[in-house]
Amino acid sequence: MAFRDDREVLKQRAQELEQSLAEANKKLDAQEDEAARAKQLEAELAAARATLERIEAQLPKKPDRSQPLMLGALALVGAAIVGGGAWLLGRPARAPMPPTADAAATSAEDMPADLRDLLQRTPGRSAAPAPPPEPAKEVTARWLGKAKTVAGLAIKPGAGCSVDAVLRSSRAHDVTISCGGEVLYRSTDELNGMSQMKTGASESPSEQAGKSRAVLVWNDVGARTGARSQASIDSQARVASAWSDTAPSYRVDIEISMSSEPYEGAFEKGHTPEALPFPARIERSAKVTKITGKAPIQKGALCRARVSPTWEERHNCRVLLWCNGLELYGTGTTGYSHCETADAKPTLFRDDSFEGDPKLTWDFAKGTITLGVQADDAEWSADFAVSEK
Repeated sequence: MAFRDDREVLKQRAQELEQSLAEANKKLDAQEDEAARAKQLEAELAAARATLERIEAQLPKKPDRSQPLMLGALALVGAAIVGGGAWLLGRPARAPMPPTADAAATSAEDMPADLRDLLQRTPGRSAAPAPPPEPAKEVTARWLGKAKTVAGLAIKPGAGCSVDAVLRSSRAHDVTISCGGEVLYRSTDELNGMSQMKTGASESPSEQAGKSRAVLVWNDVGARTGARSQASIDSQARVASAWSDTAPSYRVDIEISMSSEPYEGAFEKGHTPEALPFPARIERSAKVTKITGKAPIQKGALCRARVSPTWEERHNCRVLLWCNGLELYGTGTTGYSHCETADAKPTLFRDDSFEGDPKLTWDFAKGTITLGVQADDAEWSADFAVSEK
């Protein structure tokens, strides 16, 4: 019995020792964390002092109003760092000297940038408030067209149609399709079902100063019921469609313009008149002076050439060249390249590549255009004399 009692006592003692050891280890871990935090605070204080020494070295010898502000502000930084860790370091924190009246009257903008940054990163000080977000820009754009094929509705082919869009810099665009006075699709209608969305809009300056045009891609398709129909728009391809598969079902295919009607301003941020390489488009008459190869035009033909600025950095302008309704350069979405400029006027346009379109050089100073074309394994070229006005 005595051995059993001794054993029970030893077990109890062992448990007590294990508990004491665990508590001691916990306190030791806490002390190690406190020591690490103290080292970190000491490093921050040393950095603050180094910043003060560097700023003082840059100050003019003659006292000025910014000096008391920097000294008082840095005193606050040091006090915040030391005060935050004084209980860890085992020594009392020294109270900071209040800034002088001159320092209080001096704006924080007078501080050196690195000192302002240091104050913002100091524990206990809130960072400078972030500037308010720039408000979204929006415009209303319209593409005009006409109905090509109609099924299920009392709309006659040839009836006037339009695609109307609210275009926003946030890319949260809205689109409406109408024909013959009837709304066929509205993106703001409630969706009951599935939607596979693919949308995008790009913007370019209009021929009218201060105005822009846009091209639009919009696909909202998927099985659904309710008010919201389906739609597909590709203004570059000059096509749009609206349809519904639920009763009463219908489908209308529309031919629309590639670019929207001109609208005031621009929806893309940074699209301002000041950001253009030159202010407005330039259009000139051009006469064919030389033909090489089998060309669809003849020597002496009268043509038109146009150059327009864009907001693109690499391809900052676009040229179109046409003769008697035949587009020779700049068809579809081509015709973009770089314009050299001087005094806010184009001086030289050069496209030296056959990548998807002809080659063209327009020397504005000389008043000449050179065109080179590769089509169906055949090549031809033409030279043009461009009028001054």
